Amino acid sequence: MAGFWPFYWSRLHEVPWELHLHGITASLWVLLLLIQTRSIHVGQRKLHRLAGRLSVLLLPFLSAGLVASLHGTARFYREGDVFYQTVGPMFGISLAITLPAFLFLYGQALRHRSHVAQHAGYMLATALLLFQAPFSRVLVGLVPPFQIMGPESFGNLIDAVAVSTLLAAAIAAALWLRNRNDARPFGQAALILCVQALLVKFLSGSLLVDGALTLFASIPLSASLVAAFGAGALVAWASWRSGSRSATGARRSPPQAWHTLL
Repeated sequence: MAGFWPFYWSRLHEVPWELHLHGITASLWVLLLLIQTRSIHVGQRKLHRLAGRLSVLLLPFLSAGLVASLHGTARFYREGDVFYQTVGPMFGISLAITLPAFLFLYGQALRHRSHVAQHAGYMLATALLLFQAPFSRVLVGLVPPFQIMGPESFGNLIDAVAVSTLLAAAIAAALWLRNRNDARPFGQAALILCVQALLVKFLSGSLLVDGALTLFASIPLSASLVAAFGAGALVAWASWRSGSRSATGARRSPPQAWHTLL
């Protein structure tokens, strides 16, 4: 809430619907994660399973929300919006990495849902992919080196996103180092986030990203949304089936209280 207040909540009437779709679906995802984490540790297994099934249904909409935000970024960039001319490439890189990474981590969570530690780790790792968005806005709003005072300092947001992504990577790496046997999901998330931070910092503004954004903006939004929704639905369906087949006879890992580490 604090991070997005000046950029989103205080300007709801000005924000395009693509960002609303992304904001709503991402917020619902975090809410479901909180419900799942809390419910399993207080023995409310039915609520935990319900939240898990709802996350399967939510994934296609979350995928569509990420692509809608990416498409809006590309459109504003192509139209020459002053803000997006500076930070659009950064948003494009970040979103383009977040979507496949999210599908991978969640798919693994479903495949390993019969192994408590692996399942919990992959689910919580998805939250780390979303961490940079609000935290970078907190940096921009409260920390002087990152604050935006006008068009000449729009680039500070790029640095804030890179730092926030590296912080999320550090959190993931710390969780992985505490228990390498069961915390593999966090090791994978740390690697993804490090790559994302480096690309955000050093590839923003390149001709490659410029061309990719311009090309993506030319694709009809409806086609992009259908493709993203379909990809999310396919990953959810295939991963759920894979997890169901592997559940029989699977060795269950001892529960890990990941929620106490985050």
